[in-house]
Amino acid sequence: MAGHNLSNASMPSIDDLQSWANDQELARSQLKAIFTALESQQEETMNWATEALENMGRPLVTDTAWLGSVASSQSADAAYWAVTLLGRSDDSIDSVQDSIANVFLDSQSTPACRRRAIAALAKVHTRSKATESAIQSALKSDDSQLAGAAKEILQSV
Repeated sequence: MAGHNLSNASMPSIDDLQSWANDQELARSQLKAIFTALESQQEETMNWATEALENMGRPLVTDTAWLGSVASSQSADAAYWAVTLLGRSDDSIDSVQDSIANVFLDSQSTPACRRRAIAALAKVHTRSKATESAIQSALKSDDSQLAGAAKEILQSV
């Protein structure tokens, strides 16, 4: 996976993360700082960052391009959460679909990221070329979960 600077944000405090975990709008406005906290060596910081991401719902449309770049990062946690949030975003935007599909198609992506990506692509009603390519690739996967998910996607059309 390509290296990626997740953020220039400083490490947020536990108090900030707890506040963001309980307020979706605040969490959306502090997305990059939350991703910085995912990289912490402190378990409590990482746990609160995860809680904030779990509770934030849909990301802002303006953050989808950034999330697409983070989805290709070397950090498995950051990539996983970027794909998760992209999956919650407006799937009618081709760039969102393409970002998710590219994570799936990237052989360096972790299995968890690839499974999260195909699950996100399953929700897409009008598919981009990259999405179709990812689904076809999943059908041929040695991973039975991925292949099964792709088969279900095609049967649901």
